[in-house]
Amino acid sequence: MAGEGKMIYWTDAITSASKKEEEAKFYAGVQALRKKTEDGEAFSRELLAQRWEEEHPLNLPFLYRGYAPNRPAHLLQDVLAVGAGFIFALAEEQEKFQAACRNYWREVLDYVLTGKEPGDFTRGILAVVTGEEVFPLPQELKTAEVLLVKGGPVTIKRYFLENHKLPDIRGASYLLDKIASKEIPDFLRERYSVFCQVYTGGGNTLLVLPPAAAGVAAELEDIYRRHAPGSRAYFVEKKYTLEALVGKYSQVAGELERLKTERQFSDVPRAAEPEEAEVVKKGEFKTLANPAVCRRCDYRDARYLVRTAAGEEPMCLTCLAKYKAGSEAKGRLKGEYEQFLRQKSYLTGEKELEQCKDLQQLAVDDRIAVLYGDGNNMGEVVKNFRSFTAIRYFARYTDRATKEAVFAALVATMPKDHLHKVEFLSLGGDDLFLILPAKYALTAARLMGENFEKSYRGREGKPVLTLSVGVVIAKYNMPVRELFELAQESLKIAKLRSRELGGIGTVDVEVLESFTYFEQGLKAFREKTFGGADYYLMRPYSFAVLSGLENLIRFFKKREELGKNQIYRFRDSALSMDPEEFKWFYLYQVARHFLKNDRTKQVYAEFRGKVEEIAGALGGCFQEEDPFITAGDRKYLFWADIVQLWDYVGGGGE
Repeated sequence: MAGEGKMIYWTDAITSASKKEEEAKFYAGVQALRKKTEDGEAFSRELLAQRWEEEHPLNLPFLYRGYAPNRPAHLLQDVLAVGAGFIFALAEEQEKFQAACRNYWREVLDYVLTGKEPGDFTRGILAVVTGEEVFPLPQELKTAEVLLVKGGPVTIKRYFLENHKLPDIRGASYLLDKIASKEIPDFLRERYSVFCQVYTGGGNTLLVLPPAAAGVAAELEDIYRRHAPGSRAYFVEKKYTLEALVGKYSQVAGELERLKTERQFSDVPRAAEPEEAEVVKKGEFKTLANPAVCRRCDYRDARYLVRTAAGEEPMCLTCLAKYKAGSEAKGRLKGEYEQFLRQKSYLTGEKELEQCKDLQQLAVDDRIAVLYGDGNNMGEVVKNFRSFTAIRYFARYTDRATKEAVFAALVATMPKDHLHKVEFLSLGGDDLFLILPAKYALTAARLMGENFEKSYRGREGKPVLTLSVGVVIAKYNMPVRELFELAQESLKIAKLRSRELGGIGTVDVEVLESFTYFEQGLKAFREKTFGGADYYLMRPYSFAVLSGLENLIRFFKKREELGKNQIYRFRDSALSMDPEEFKWFYLYQVARHFLKNDRTKQVYAEFRGKVEEIAGALGGCFQEEDPFITAGDRKYLFWADIVQLWDYVGGGGE
């Protein structure tokens, strides 16, 4: 019985944060779930919806005999859903699955409610999905086999950016997302059960299926080939005994990932045959007998004549599929963004966001930014998971945390009439890839990282996971594929800096005036430009340093004594003078402009205070007679950072 006023405590499996619930409310929630199992179909739908609201009973912990509140808890929805997948993999026929599944749900919930011991079969399933030693695996289940299947698309960003047309980029993203969110679940629903999908996220899917499903990996690859021609996806499969799975999720996942990598690098990709592709089956296109090279991708044969708003255009099969999808579909990510905006009252009624027809329309002041972000230390976290319930929870939690971090950052950064000026190419798991106006990119990237960290704050307030972002800014008409490649390199530089700083979140930024300078890559360009200098740039930035720079630039923009021309003069003088010469030039300029009266002295004092904040975030100092920030044996020429970021930070004087 529930005790009045008593609390139940447990530990979050990802953040290790302590959580609690009133005992009476806890048992009332579990009792409500137990009652819902009477309607197996309705309860199945609720489980498959993967509810994330903390107040929902499915997100209560699975409390088993001997559970200690300081141990990572399994959530009820994961125990119930993943268990259902394993039951299907063991069942001989659909009717047996439904009966066994409903019995499993009832026994698990009765065990939590009353402590009544579940039957041997249920204890065996609990042993496999939770990895907890308190549940012994019955002898008859130890040698029972299931088929695990893992895989997903690879070289995704390259597939998105094979051509520079925004509708085609949007279409490529939509096609891959539709496969993961609809085609594969529909395939499972028709042939097996949607519960067989243990998790999907970060470009990967893990399935548990009956051993008789051997060969399904090739069928899953074929789904990608037919629905997203030109994409590459690989799946692998392996049979395991249940005994080999108990408490060994990370080892099993690692083995499947190695098999997938071997499959990827030993395969010669097979293009979809025209008659296989869904876009060809559903449309009527003229077929060209003597095709030229497709003008969109400059790669494949343009076999189809397609009617577009600009007239008829020859296209290859891949570009045709992307074009049709991008022209006709909004995409799930845009829909989730709209739902977020409605919750925040930025959209009302049935109104939908406008879609930018091209990158020029998306740009502000003719500039766009490509943002590519990725979680830090993610592999270290995942490799410690022992159970299938943990990875399902992690995939769901991370997907939500990333999307909410990005959506909230955009709302906080962009004016209401520009909230549509964003293109989500990939957003889920710990991965983000989007295009937005350059004007908002710096603050948005920082806020995305800060929001992400808030979702992962542990028991002591320190985030267990952080985010690094690479930002590349350029004119809208620069090749997007090349911008992405630079953003990818920028992200690698940001992640390297994160490791140097103990895993904190970081942002790297590059502004392109011409792609010619970067043809050898970002690192080579920076080494050539700054490698022999007596100072360093501060990038990649920690969030604290970038925030300080943003505040400093806003301060400069409001004061004529420290305008853009003066900043450029300091930057250019540092580049052309030796450090000692530049120091005396700087002190002369300070005396000339900032020490002549009380007002300018106050401005100078405020300036110094803001630079000292940045220096503190770097672990350094800004001395009275030194135009550099000094940290350890490095001198940072923050004037150069300010010049690069100046046009992309809002403030007075714009």
